[in-house]
Amino acid sequence: MNRNRKSTAGAILPGVLGGIIAMVIGSMMLIKASIPELRPSLRIIIPVALGISLILIFLVYLVIRAHARRSLTGKEGMVGEIGTARTDLAPEGKVFVHDELWEAEADGFIPSDAKVKVTRITGLTLKVTKADERIII
Repeated sequence: MNRNRKSTAGAILPGVLGGIIAMVIGSMMLIKASIPELRPSLRIIIPVALGISLILIFLVYLVIRAHARRSLTGKEGMVGEIGTARTDLAPEGKVFVHDELWEAEADGFIPSDAKVKVTRITGLTLKVTKADERIII
């Protein structure tokens, strides 16, 4: 997960920094414009550049944070979830995870009503192990 975060930051930050630099340089080039009406003062350029820069940096921070989060949907969101065995798993049976009843397979016997942890998904069958009984759903 940390690796994705670095690659996201590495892909976005150069573009944002390049955009900020281009905005400042372009504004500075307008100061030397031959038409007086196109010449902005530094009192306008600096606050606008700082304001836009802060907004862009904040948005990049939100994007990087969103990419670093664990997926909550699909197969990736199910792995690691805790559920309840609805039938004895010897080694196959049914479990209740994410408010849904799933076919499940375990390495060994797991009694009905025991807590289970999803380790893998194959098709529509969950691979589960017995979870710590202290876990409260």
